[in-house]
Amino acid sequence: MLGETVLTRTFPGFGSDQYDQTLQILGLCPEREVPVIRDLGARRQILFYLSRRRTPRGRVRIREPGSVARGIRFTEIMISRKLSPRAEALADPAINMKALLG
Repeated sequence: MLGETVLTRTFPGFGSDQYDQTLQILGLCPEREVPVIRDLGARRQILFYLSRRRTPRGRVRIREPGSVARGIRFTEIMISRKLSPRAEALADPAINMKALLG
């Protein structure tokens, strides 16, 4: 801004409320890739899209409107730090997302 180059660590994102569902997208989520699905029950899921190096590069969260949206910041941190949590750990809702940050 104003002639200076400033690097930021933001990720593309999108959110939308559609009747009885809320959709939140963060990062890159190629449609041809199979995501790791974290099923949170009660019509809530988080879909993680991993790079070839198995690091998260995108996330989609599907939930009911009004439910608390957690985990978006943890995903941003995983992407920016290029962390490689095991797919099984990402899929397991019993594992706290914060624990995956190392």
